[in-house]
Amino acid sequence: MKSSQKGPSIDDFIIIRTLGSGAYGEVQLVQKKSNSKQYAMKVIDKNFLRRVPTTTLVRFEVISSLRSKKNTKSMPKRRCYLS
Repeated sequence: MKSSQKGPSIDDFIIIRTLGSGAYGEVQLVQKKSNSKQYAMKVIDKNFLRRVPTTTLVRFEVISSLRSKKNTKSMPKRRCYLS
């Protein structure tokens, strides 16, 4: 990737619906405008991130991931960090 290129932004996606919500955010089903592929996008409350230690967030993620693996379809996994 060239240094002048930016990563994906929220404007690159259409929000279809909310898949779930939790203590510090929610997961949205989104569709990328350029290729019509669907992804799950996690939206995290920044105020919550400022209050909670990183190790606690990692622990929440691991527990949540282990619980949800039983009930989810295989979806492409991408990370998109927006400020």
